[in-house]
Amino acid sequence: MDIVAQDQDRGLALQRVQIPVEVVWLDGCDGTPERLEIDRLFDGLEPDLEPIVVPGGTWCTIELGLSAPIVVQGVTASGTTFEASLAAGGLAQRGPFEIDGEALLFSIDLPIHAGQIDSLGITGVVVEADDPLALAWVDSLEAGLSLWVDADGDGRLASGDRYLAPPAQALSGEAGCGCRSAPGTTGWLGLLGLGLGLGLRLRLRLRRARRRAR
Repeated sequence: MDIVAQDQDRGLALQRVQIPVEVVWLDGCDGTPERLEIDRLFDGLEPDLEPIVVPGGTWCTIELGLSAPIVVQGVTASGTTFEASLAAGGLAQRGPFEIDGEALLFSIDLPIHAGQIDSLGITGVVVEADDPLALAWVDSLEAGLSLWVDADGDGRLASGDRYLAPPAQALSGEAGCGCRSAPGTTGWLGLLGLGLGLGLRLRLRLRRARRRAR
């Protein structure tokens, strides 16, 4: 499993996305958990030479435990450069997912918009992890997570890759496949506003604390 990051705002170009993964938690639907010690820094914009090997099985949750904030750098169409730190703690995909040796992509749609950056009115924007804007982006992160089967195994999310939807979230295609369209097609954008409140961030922290207590 590789990790890819993207932003659907065409007024913004991502230049660097660093995702420090400490551990991957897998919750088996039969009640059996798996813990994969990773402790690696993933580049969200380039394929990783050593993707995470996810054991086959039926997993009800796949969660990335992060050791530090996600760091995002980029530039808006108007030329404003920015760096943001997103202290998510953990990023969870909820299934069930049937995994049987497929190459997977854990996709993160970043809820960062050029208008938000440009409205700050300065040339080089630095958004620290405890900044209200960064906290609001973290609250929106989980809504932009998705899991894909990497059809060509190139470590990049593209048309032809298959959205791996849990049954309750499946979206019907022409053949009732329960799949979304990958980037480059008329697909789901996965971007929400910033008004999700504090509840999601609290749940992320509580879930991480429970995991570490195992």
